[in-house]
Amino acid sequence: LASVGLMCQRANDTNCLIPAEACLVPQGELSPERVWCRNGHVHDDLCCAASCTSCGRSPQPCLGPCCEDFIRAQARACLDADDTTCLIPAKGNDRCLGEMPVSLQCFRDAWRGHCATEYWLTHWQRECSSLRHKSMHEVITWMIDGADGHCIPEEGAQTVCGMLDRWLSSTVGFVHGGCWTCGHLPGQSMIDASEVARKYCYGLYIAFQLLLHTVPDVYQPEVPLFAANQGFEPRPFFDHLQKILLTTPDDKLLQQKGLLASLRMMCEAPLVADIRTLIPNPPEHLAGHGIDLCIQSGFQLRGCRGKGFRSNVSLLENFYRHRDPGLPQSLIESLAGTSRGAVRSSPLESGLFLVSGLLAAADRSRNLGLEDADMRLAEAMNAFRVLLARVNIVQLFPSSGAPTHLIWHFLDKLALELFCKLDVKRPSSSAPNPKVFAVELALIPDRDLVSDSVRQKRELHCPLLYMKALENASLSCNREAPSKLRLVEVGGYLGDCLLWAAAFLGPSHMQGLQVEPNMLAMRRLRKSLSRNGFDGSVDIAATAIGDGVLGTKRLASFANPNYAPTPCTAASSSGCSVLPTTGQILDAWTAVEANATIDLLRVKAGLSGLIIVRGLREYIEASRVRYILVQDSPSIIGAVKEYFKAYLQYELVDTERSESCLFRLRVAE
Repeated sequence: LASVGLMCQRANDTNCLIPAEACLVPQGELSPERVWCRNGHVHDDLCCAASCTSCGRSPQPCLGPCCEDFIRAQARACLDADDTTCLIPAKGNDRCLGEMPVSLQCFRDAWRGHCATEYWLTHWQRECSSLRHKSMHEVITWMIDGADGHCIPEEGAQTVCGMLDRWLSSTVGFVHGGCWTCGHLPGQSMIDASEVARKYCYGLYIAFQLLLHTVPDVYQPEVPLFAANQGFEPRPFFDHLQKILLTTPDDKLLQQKGLLASLRMMCEAPLVADIRTLIPNPPEHLAGHGIDLCIQSGFQLRGCRGKGFRSNVSLLENFYRHRDPGLPQSLIESLAGTSRGAVRSSPLESGLFLVSGLLAAADRSRNLGLEDADMRLAEAMNAFRVLLARVNIVQLFPSSGAPTHLIWHFLDKLALELFCKLDVKRPSSSAPNPKVFAVELALIPDRDLVSDSVRQKRELHCPLLYMKALENASLSCNREAPSKLRLVEVGGYLGDCLLWAAAFLGPSHMQGLQVEPNMLAMRRLRKSLSRNGFDGSVDIAATAIGDGVLGTKRLASFANPNYAPTPCTAASSSGCSVLPTTGQILDAWTAVEANATIDLLRVKAGLSGLIIVRGLREYIEASRVRYILVQDSPSIIGAVKEYFKAYLQYELVDTERSESCLFRLRVAE
């Protein structure tokens, strides 16, 4: 080494083909830059790149310290042709297993060569006494097969990044619904994922770290504790976030769904904290302690107004009230400052409202399928970066109460898919192939539990129990007389099951009815039917259903898959509208003949299962429904099972599940 002007830093430095910081150059003949790599070569005959393969086996082998004989004399070999730390042995090369003790530097480089995480120092401190006595081959085997699973292979890094991205995207939905702990993953898994993200998907790493600062409850307790022990300080991460947002191209930025979801989560977190404080015991029919609670109540609960910031809450309320196709044009113009009388208290407020308005315009054009959507998005993103270059990004996150703008909400919303193309599965291995192999599902153009689940899992939100019931209903129907199956969904939300049925059977072999009070969900279902050519196969009844006694004071103006009417009775409450029964809705269904039998009816209506079944009494007594599937809470399912004990013509088919029950008309066999 000295002959080519390179010296080891220490006697135990196994990486001595990398020059020391104070490299000794004989008689000042060569500068360190000239001594070390130039175009893949080291001065004279010390190689560090692809011109030498396997350390000396190229057509013109190296003749110096990287020569194969020299390395073998040291009981070490290069890992590959580009390996400058070629005192690390090749994997699986038994001739390289020498007796030299493994050093910290050698262990570090071996770890970094095989693992995507940075736990080498932790494991060295814990295991060095035993590792020193292993050969390098044994050490590498220990890394891959042991090391408490902390050595995630480099080839698995992108898989880990994808997992972290999906977790961040789903967690915003849980926080939105008030279930901060629903997305918990094992703490050590999250710590490992963050280590990988630091090297391979830095934007997600920033999101991970900032959530530790703003919404630590989404992690298992050991994760924030680990961060505290590392001396976590959020300020640098905000700086890095600002740089990423300023420099990442629009299309690439909107692909970072986990990052944008986290920013929205951070923006809503202070208001959600207020909700948890001000509404410690939410009404029974409104579950959770999140923004979703306010959406279901129309932002009428006192806690949904937050601890002040009433106008800001109004801004957020309008966002959730007008998710499809988006904010009204008049409100967009008001935010953007193009309407008369628009007054702003500060340049920052003007900028926040302007960008919110421009993003809202882009969102509305996108949802309506207008040709100017891309142009509006580019205009909005340009204004966003102009604003971001002038302010401290911390100012874009509220310290308490509701957000003062909608920038993070619209960026997150614009990153979400509006349609998902999904495969149509067979209910069983013996079932025939579907008539249509894939369908496009129109999703809520924002976040909600069902739409997010579809985006994450890439499958229709329809239970296998329903699919098997339809297969059985189809077989029994075909045995009796070939005809269209009559299928009814009560509370099917986006209509996943009816879309699956139309694709599996063929749209000409079924007639469906979707009963759903949520107008936004029904608009999306109509888009799905039109996009797949199923328009004439499914009818829609936009109403909530009761039992002829209970009623409601409101209908669902907000999209929510767990919508439940506010109960009231006409005798005790003013302004109470008694809801129609299931039977009345079926009687009014003109697409089927009078006194027709329903082949399969599914009820999934958020704690209203028993009420809806009671409203089906005439059809049950007359045996006019072949299969009845109810999905609800365990207590409601128990009550439904008790209700059916009075109807011996029905048998309980599925007995293993606590949140669903399937009844079959005995004569259907």
